[in-house]
Amino acid sequence: MEVKYHEERIPFVVIDDLYDDKEQSEIMVELDYLCTERRLIPPFKDKNGASDDYRNIKNVGCLYLDTFYRKRRHSSILQITEKLFRDDASLISNHPHWYFDISSINTHSTHILYYEDSNEYPAHRDECRFTAVTYFYRQPKKFEGGDLQFPDHQIEVECVNNRIIVFPSMLFHRSTPVRMLENDTHTKNGKFCITQFLDHK
Repeated sequence: MEVKYHEERIPFVVIDDLYDDKEQSEIMVELDYLCTERRLIPPFKDKNGASDDYRNIKNVGCLYLDTFYRKRRHSSILQITEKLFRDDASLISNHPHWYFDISSINTHSTHILYYEDSNEYPAHRDECRFTAVTYFYRQPKKFEGGDLQFPDHQIEVECVNNRIIVFPSMLFHRSTPVRMLENDTHTKNGKFCITQFLDHK
């Protein structure tokens, strides 16, 4: 595992390889099950998605796991991703910037997104204190794009498998369009994203 604390222009954390091979395998099995047209909310149809002039801009399928599952123990994703918060969430709170005082954070929710060719999430803010995005994909990588951008600050963080990025939710951020060859579409070879919204009640 490698952790980098960025604070030159904006504060954020990049955590690589938090999850071991067994945990990744369990997560991917569940993502495969969930990321189908039968279960995902279609692009532009999520009533909680970001909007621009009352127009939904969320061009990606998604699912809210805390409402999909009646009990957290039924989901490997919900259980395994708690690893981010172990040791009083020190992976986050060790960031030297004052904003990363997470002592008041006492709740979080999880949703997943699946990006294939042309899917993107334009610039938006999230309505919580922190956002944590985790990327997974099958290797070798069969797509380009899908990177995290902070357009107001000209910062881009590459989409890397088993990478977590934690940042203040008030920052405008976007997921760049995913580009895939036609033969690779509809084969679960796109970008899986697990998003955790950290907040206080």
